[in-house]
Amino acid sequence: EQHYTIFDNPYLPAEFVEQLCKEYEGTIYYDRLILGLWKRAEGAIYKRLADDPESFHCEVVEELTDEMEQKQFRKRDIVSIEIGLDFGGNQSGHSFVARGYTDDYKDVIGLMSKRIMAKDENEDIDSNMLDRFFCDFVQAVIDQYGVIVEYCNVESVYYDNAETVLGNSIRNAVEKRFPWIIVRKAKKVTIIDRIRCTVKLMGAGRFWLTKNCKSLETAFSDAVWNKEAKGKDERLDDGSTDIDSLDAFEYTIERDMRELIQEAEDV
Repeated sequence: EQHYTIFDNPYLPAEFVEQLCKEYEGTIYYDRLILGLWKRAEGAIYKRLADDPESFHCEVVEELTDEMEQKQFRKRDIVSIEIGLDFGGNQSGHSFVARGYTDDYKDVIGLMSKRIMAKDENEDIDSNMLDRFFCDFVQAVIDQYGVIVEYCNVESVYYDNAETVLGNSIRNAVEKRFPWIIVRKAKKVTIIDRIRCTVKLMGAGRFWLTKNCKSLETAFSDAVWNKEAKGKDERLDDGSTDIDSLDAFEYTIERDMRELIQEAEDV
């Protein structure tokens, strides 16, 4: 049986191959796309982040400083902020994630995240309470990342389209309090495509998290492949890890994945 690696293709530019190797290093995609091996998906999905989360930390500041302990972005360089919302069941949590882009989709920044667990509240979380929690989260994003009081570049909210009643309630609450924000159903493209896009962003050094994104950071660090899945790559979703926060984040990038990946290939 013949076996080929990406290095056997004489028509690919060396720079392109080098970039691809860097982006997929440490993941199943390196074995498959670079080495041409069919390896079973197991272990950490976002291995690079799980191994060294601090290398993904950043600060969003008014002005850049010389103390560059972490990657820094200026508030005014974040051209788009969107928020994802995933509704959880009784055992899982409701998750909110705010994501920012810099110009031309170059950098993707997890700006703020929050996870609300039913077991942590003194009463059941009904739609009115969830509306209040979410609107308070939107306000916190505006307060933290708004360039000036009169303007904040929060553009859209994307929610889990499986929950129509909760989604409609959220839409009404957001439109009443933040009339300029568009509330839409998430597209919910294939999970494996969302994973591959995020892994590529992380490998290319274009994915970042602020200190206000602890629940999302934990979700990425803990995410593993389902080793029981037969014949397909599947993210483990048995309640042992925070899939809700990953979904909420992915709702904010899934419509832009082609542009995000194209930018990666152009860098």
